[in-house]
Amino acid sequence: MQYKYCLLILISLFTGCVYFTKTEPDGNVNRRVFQASYDDTWNAVILSLGDIPLEKVDKSNGFIKTAWIKGKSEKETSGLLFVRSWKERSRLLINVTSISAIDKNAEVTITLHAEEKAPGGIQGSMWQRKATDGSFENSLIEKIEQFLTY
Repeated sequence: MQYKYCLLILISLFTGCVYFTKTEPDGNVNRRVFQASYDDTWNAVILSLGDIPLEKVDKSNGFIKTAWIKGKSEKETSGLLFVRSWKERSRLLINVTSISAIDKNAEVTITLHAEEKAPGGIQGSMWQRKATDGSFENSLIEKIEQFLTY
């Protein structure tokens, strides 16, 4: 009987240390309404993405998802012998919506998801959301505007 209580206490101690968190998308969202038709706006968005690899393109629903773009973070971890850089990746989620077919207005919504992970250990196996300053999204909106004005 004592063994059951000891086992129960041990199990409760070890399972109390484990918890799970659900990460929600928390990227920056930038919106802009353009005075252009849906088709013209869609084409400008595609052109503005340039060489960025696309994972999903659905013109009928106005949705574009880019593939993860991997890079090296500015963050570093130093150990006994080495200084190792964190890994970083980002992707864009873009929605194009026709607001008014008569006035030829279309809205573009751009969300950037950026993540990073440590070079090793337990943290090295999990990507964590990283805050962005919105500069990349703003530059993409400016590119779209430039394509629409030509």
